[in-house]
This record gives sequence, structure tokens and C-alpha cells, in this order.
Amino acid sequence: MQNRSVLSLCVLLVVWLSWQVETNYAFFSNGRWTFTATDGPTGTSGSPTTLTWSIVPDGTPIPGRNPSNLIAFFDGLYGSGDGGIDLQTRPWFKDVVAASFDRWTALSGLTFQYEQQDDGATLGNFSGILETRGDIRLGGTFLDGQGGTSAQAGFIPNGDITVDTGDSLFYANPTDNFLNLRNTLTHEVGHSLGLGHIDSTASFLMEPSYNGTFDGPQIDDLRGVHQLYGDSRERGSMGPQPNNTLETATNLGILADGQSLQIGTDITASTVITSSQTDFLSIANLNDVDFFSFTIESGSILNVVLTPSGPNYFEKISGAAGSQTITRSSQVSNLKFDIYGPASEGSAELLTTVDAAPIGQIETLQEFMLATAGEYFVRVSGSTNDVQLYKLSLSGEALSNGDFDEDGDVDGADFLDWQRGFGPLYGENDLAAWQNNYGIPLNTAAAVAVPEPPLLSLLYSALVVSYLFAPRCFSFWP
Repeated sequence: MQNRSVLSLCVLLVVWLSWQVETNYAFFSNGRWTFTATDGPTGTSGSPTTLTWSIVPDGTPIPGRNPSNLIAFFDGLYGSGDGGIDLQTRPWFKDVVAASFDRWTALSGLTFQYEQQDDGATLGNFSGILETRGDIRLGGTFLDGQGGTSAQAGFIPNGDITVDTGDSLFYANPTDNFLNLRNTLTHEVGHSLGLGHIDSTASFLMEPSYNGTFDGPQIDDLRGVHQLYGDSRERGSMGPQPNNTLETATNLGILADGQSLQIGTDITASTVITSSQTDFLSIANLNDVDFFSFTIESGSILNVVLTPSGPNYFEKISGAAGSQTITRSSQVSNLKFDIYGPASEGSAELLTTVDAAPIGQIETLQEFMLATAGEYFVRVSGSTNDVQLYKLSLSGEALSNGDFDEDGDVDGADFLDWQRGFGPLYGENDLAAWQNNYGIPLNTAAAVAVPEPPLLSLLYSALVVSYLFAPRCFSFWP
């Protein structure tokens, strides 16, 4: 229930349940949907889920209230279009009502699907059934008129929503594409999917009193829905598709020479999320891992930066005793990552693990050589059952072929060029490339490596050893 002047009627229940919530979560969760009309059993916390929603026909019974008149109410405020039975043609459907559900989909592992059918069964008493009614049903009737309670929602598995159709002045306000209605519906949908009320010195959607200074879910609301259903990379175009295995990794595309791949870029040190932002990543709990795949077209030098992210803010469960406490959302879980690459038998093998930085600090991998072209993977995981937002950045440079003098083959002259340029131009990876490609005529279409004779191997070893232990002064080179 969202009330613009007083706390929700569910405060007592929230206080009673407050002991069940780990304080680090900040947001307050009433639990998640464990069974839906589309998915059946939905798995554990942090798993993606599909929820259907429908609009009840006018005349649908609402216990303790007059029957629903929501469709007539919306038609009167926003217009009825052709007035047909398909509510999707109404001018208020797509950009106002459906948008309030779709925004949660854009930000999380939830897939909200509109169920066109609704049989008019009593609101709040019946579970969702495909082609019959939604998991979450939207109705409306007179609650308390102008001001006061603007809407209310039930607790899972009764996530049905009732809009106060007596509050016409509030809902008729067209500012920011009817933000009053959109924020109210989005707030109630937050209850329907499992989020409770919170109090904060920041401005969040799931606070009990209406706030029109922002549009849609904010950072704590985002963390809450991620804890329940994961981030948006946990779903595909048709519904749940968790990226927790190599086979279901999120494909980031080709990592080209001199280019970078970045995800999770919308997270900042601010609690504000704008209506256009959707790129948020998180590890929801200890069972959640994120796999990402990328492809290189030739041997490359890889750099990886994993950044735990998020603002600090104060918050507590709405109505709970005591003062608000700080949540440092960038320091909730200690993240690490692994790099996997193609193995000779075609499966992926673990190449390295990066887990050096303390909680809240950036993990980096610099100048890591990927010797061959192919598909590689990054696996991100955390250390706690709390939600940790993060950014991930990959960059690559093509691995040198060892032909430093660019004469078309790799020979001893290239080793001399490597010596001259060691430090500012070349490094140990370039030397390894020279060794691997020694004797290859690079200007031929089908080059093959020429085996090094024993004498050449000994000469190479002697050159390297003598160089590595020699003074670092190159002034005598022409």
C-alpha cells in the first residue's frame, strides 16, 4: 500500500518480520514467488522467474469493497481508444500501465508477461493460470477517495493490486507521462513481487509515502529485486536463462585488438537511477555466479577490471525501532573472477583465478596472454549472501607475432629488435611470441612452425640469459 501521508497498514507485519532480515540487505524482502503459472517451481532466491499479470474485468468482486471499476476509471481519465475488448489498444495501456511492470523486467531477472485473459474470479483469492488469469491481477475500486491511500497490494502468493478509483485528481495529473500513476503502480508491483516498505534519508520507490521526484525503482529497490530474482543478464528474450554455466554464458561478442567490452556501466556512486538506465550487474548470493563469454580472432593480451560498485546510504525497515543504519553497497561481498579458455579436447579449462583485493576493492588482471584465437570465459562470484553490484571491463591487444622488424619472417634480427625495444615497446609476452614463431615465413598463406634444431635452442637460451642478466643500457645500439 502506498500512502502519501501516513505509513502503510502493513507496518505491524513488517516490524514482526524484521528479525528475519539480514541487516546488510538494507532493502526489506517478504520472500519471492516460488511457483508461477508459467514456470511452475521457480528455484531459489536470485533465480530468474516469469510472472504473468492481467487486468480484471469491471464487475470483478473485491472482498470487503465494491466490485472493480478500474477499466471505466482509466477510460474516463485517459481515453478509451476504440473501446474494444483488447485492452492493449487503450491509450493508457502501453506507456502507463504496462510500463510499470516492464520497468521491473528491464532491471532484473524477472520476465513480466501480460495475460490478456482474466476470468473475473474474486480479486485476491485465486492463483494465476495461463490463458485464464495472471499471477498478479490489477483491479480498482473506491478505497478512501482523494488523498490518503492511493493503492494497495497483497503479499505473495496473493500479489493482486487494487487502485483507489476515488483518487481521480491524483491520477489525472499528466506531468511526466502520468508519473503519479506510474510510480504508484510500480511501487505496488514491487510489493507484488516480494519487496516491503523501507525508510531512508535517500529517496527510494519502496518507501511508504509517495515521492514524485524520481521515476521508477532506485538503487535500493534494484538491489532488492536482484536479491529475489537476479539481474537482467539472468534472463533471455523468452524468459529465465541464468548465466551460471559455461553453456549459458552471456555472450559479449568479439574482443577486437585495441578495443574494450564493458558491462554494468550504469551503476554509479549515486542512489538515483534514471528511467533510461538498464545496465546493472550483481552477484545475488553465494549460489549465484555469472559467466560471460568473449571471442578473440588471434592471440591477444587480456586486461580485466572487476569493480564492486554502489553508493552509501542510510536506511531501515519501515516502522522498525531504532535509527537508520548505513549500507555501503560497494562493500557487501568480496568478488573474484576466473578466466576459462578453450582446451585441446574442445572444452573450457581454467586459466587463472584473480582474488587478491579485499572486499570493496577492484580486482585486476593485467597483460595476461591468451595464446590462441577462440572463445574465452569470465566467471564472477562473491563471498556472501548479500547483493553486490559490479562493473566488468575487458580490453585486449593482439599478441605480437615476433616479426619486430616487419620483414616477413621471424629470425635472429627480430630478437635484436626486441632487445632494443624492451620496456617502452616490448615485454616478456613479445619474447614468447618470437620464440613460438621462430622460423615461420609470415608472408605465406599456410605457415607452419619450423622445429628448432638443438643448437638454435641452446643459442636462444644463451641469448636470453645473457640479456636478462646484463645491465639495462642500450645506448650502444645504433
